[in-house]
Amino acid sequence: MYEYINKILTELSDMNGVFKTPAAGHLFNISPDAKKLPEDKVQLFHHLVAKLLYLCRCTRQDIHAVTLLYTRVKETDKYGYKKLVKVMQYIRGTRELTLTIEPSKDWKWWVDSLYTVHLDMRIHTGVVMILGKELPTPHQPSKNSTQKAQWRPNY
Repeated sequence: MYEYINKILTELSDMNGVFKTPAAGHLFNISPDAKKLPEDKVQLFHHLVAKLLYLCRCTRQDIHAVTLLYTRVKETDKYGYKKLVKVMQYIRGTRELTLTIEPSKDWKWWVDSLYTVHLDMRIHTGVVMILGKELPTPHQPSKNSTQKAQWRPNY
């Protein structure tokens, strides 16, 4: 996948730099009156999001922000493009990062739900499954919340 990532990065012209995370805190903020992109940028956006979806599916689950970008392909605006730039800058800085699975007899599931994060009040969900060695700093569930949409491991 290293060659695939390098090929994607060579297609970029205005996405220079490196970013520490694949998305900023305003990932779910969508402005309905944002300026639409010209057709050439729309095509580039669609092209890169498709390639990132493939990459996310194969080895780079850390670029989960691409799932939101996928929902913005038909309504591409300058803010969506800036979010794509952040993902591409993150990829540039972490191109050597790959999916590594080490066997273990334990496996764990986490499910997450965020309510009313989209303008049309739809929810955003995600699932994480750990098959082998855990991440160095796993997310700790909040046990004091009154909402049911929290990280809960299923064993």
